[in-house]
Amino acid sequence: MRSIYLFPASAVLVLVLNYSLFAQKNKEKEDATIVPEMPVNADTKLITYTEVVLCDGTQQELYDKALAWYKKFYKNPTDVIRKQDPENGMIQGIARYKIFNKHKKGVDTDAGNVSYTILVYVKDKRYKYELTKFNWLQTSSIPIEKWQDKSSKLYSVQYEQYLIQTDAYAKDLIEKLKNHMGSNPVEDNKDKW
Repeated sequence: MRSIYLFPASAVLVLVLNYSLFAQKNKEKEDATIVPEMPVNADTKLITYTEVVLCDGTQQELYDKALAWYKKFYKNPTDVIRKQDPENGMIQGIARYKIFNKHKKGVDTDAGNVSYTILVYVKDKRYKYELTKFNWLQTSSIPIEKWQDKSSKLYSVQYEQYLIQTDAYAKDLIEKLKNHMGSNPVEDNKDKW
């Protein structure tokens, strides 16, 4: 006589639950958000993207190129450009970009705007850019550095997505500026300006 051994229902349940937990942990690893390390100015403690870049041209030529870039990059440059100083080689702008709440189903929703200050300084054969003072525009402006504080009672995991979007936006802007102006980065930008 042959005997047939059947797994008890509890053993099957344990196997299913283990597989489910394993699959969930793997899904969490796949969905894990990697927040980029944002550059922070040691003095101001603000997120700041800055670099001195060598390129060909006089101060006036580089100033004209920078001004042309502002007019090309921004849809409404007259709203963005707040200060023009050709004698000292400086253009200051205050601009904004949109951020989104990312949802697993692929539908993104509007999370508002972030404003920032962009400065371009020029000298003969070099320019310096600085993106800083990022503020989430709500009822009042909120410095985005607060998005990094995971110990805050107001912390939300969506902030990680906002930081990723901010970093991607800043890097795209910088790449377009360098492509327009030309670039040969200086190794130690503090001593070379």
